[in-house]
Parts: sequence; structure tokens; C-alpha cells
Amino acid sequence: IKSKMAFLATETIDKKTAYWARLWFTKAGQLFNRAEILFPGDSVANEAYREISGHNNRVLKAIKFRTTAGILFLVVAFVIGITAYVAISTRNNPTNAVDYSSTFDWPRSGLFEYLPKPDTNCGKIQLETDYCIEIELYNVSSKQFEEYVQSCRNEGFSNNIMKTDTSFNANNLEGLDLYISHSVSKEVMSISLNSYSSVLFTVAPTIEPTPEPTLEPPVGMPGDMDGDGVLSIADALQIARVALELLDGDISIADFNNDGVVTMADALLVMRAALQLG
Repeated sequence: IKSKMAFLATETIDKKTAYWARLWFTKAGQLFNRAEILFPGDSVANEAYREISGHNNRVLKAIKFRTTAGILFLVVAFVIGITAYVAISTRNNPTNAVDYSSTFDWPRSGLFEYLPKPDTNCGKIQLETDYCIEIELYNVSSKQFEEYVQSCRNEGFSNNIMKTDTSFNANNLEGLDLYISHSVSKEVMSISLNSYSSVLFTVAPTIEPTPEPTLEPPVGMPGDMDGDGVLSIADALQIARVALELLDGDISIADFNNDGVVTMADALLVMRAALQLG
């Protein structure tokens, strides 16, 4: 049984090999239980069963990875399909298309007082309440995105920072949560600022800009497992393998949401960033 399980662990895992691995492992468990009754604590039986269990664990991990990779593939296909459907619907229905020439006046009250005014007024306010605002700005280049992110950091959004080439998330001392994303292909920058406290933002406090500390150059961009400087589906799959303990990887890079552990949530976040879904 030990040699058969060792052989199955090296084979390509499919329904057939999974069936035989499960069958032989069950048989090994039955024989081990009998050995424990007849020869309690026998070292040979214990060592053999330990090796068989190790082979079975490798088979189970391979099955789990194939299943996870299949789910990720279906999710990617679904997202791409929905994106294509929306794009076609927008093209066929011009009334639903975005007017990239629309402009608006930047308010100076409520939550807007906490944000620096952008260099452009081309865009629209999508949501404005006492506790949440959402803005879209059009014709924004990657350079303008980086400059606006730096302005926000100078305004005090320098706590709990998470930064990629196309997104920025941080808090200020008042507990406001800022999220900025940038679509390079569409040149659209989305800004979201919210607070779910009971404080009404009638008068904004004066916040002195926090001096930028001198930072060491980062070892690697979060989520960029292959180190090519771009978040991709390949990076998401590698993070999934790290989460399933099928691959040893740099935890500081694989832990995309910075919660201290590598899970499938990190893989899905990297996949969304790779597809520029925000």
C-alpha cells in the first residue's frame, strides 16, 4: 500500500487517481487499526502509516489546488463576460455612456474639506452625504494620479497606507477612510471618502501636514509575486498556492490586504486589481 500511495502522489491528479488514493488510504487505515490491536505501538506500522498519510496529504493538496484554480478561472471568465456585456450595452445605448466632458464645482464643505482640490474639475460627484462622498474625475493621467495621492498624504492621510500603481487606501487622525483608484486605460480616477461615526462634519479641523518620513525602498510591491512590477492573474494564482501551503512565498508580498495571514481573499483582491476592477 505504501508503494502504491507513493506512486499515486507523483502522478497527475484526476478523478481516477483521486479515487484510488482514497481507496488505498482507507485500506491502510483499517490495517493500521488492526496492527494497533495486535501489536500496540509497533514502530514499523507507525512509520509506514505516517508515510502513507504524507502521500495522501500531498494528493489532497493537489486536488484542493486544482479545485481552487478552477474556481478562480470561472470567476475570471465570469468577470470578463460581465465586463464585455456592459461594454456592448453601453455602446448600443449611447444614453448610458459616460460624458467625459462633464464638469462640476468642487464643494468646500462637509467631507470635501478634508481633501485637496484636484487640478481638474472634469468629472462628476456620484454620492454626497454627511458620512460618505464619491467622486469620479476624467482625463487623469498616471502622473496626475500620483501627484493627487501625494497631496492627500500631505493633508494627513498617512495612516494604515496600502498603495499600488493604480490604488491608494489610507486613514487620517480623525478616522476617515480614503480610497483612490485609477483606471489607466480609461484615464478615470475614482475617489471615495467615508466615516461611519455619528459626528456631523460642519466645521473641519485644521490639520497640519505630517512630515514625510524617510522610507527605505520597498523590497517588492504587494501582490507582485513574480516581481515583474505588474499585478496579474499569474500573481493571484501564486498567492492561492501560498494560501493552500502548496508553495513557499514571501508572506509580506503575498499578504495583499496586510492582515497578517495569506488567504484566498488576498488572491481575489490581486485578481480584481489585475483586471482593474477597483
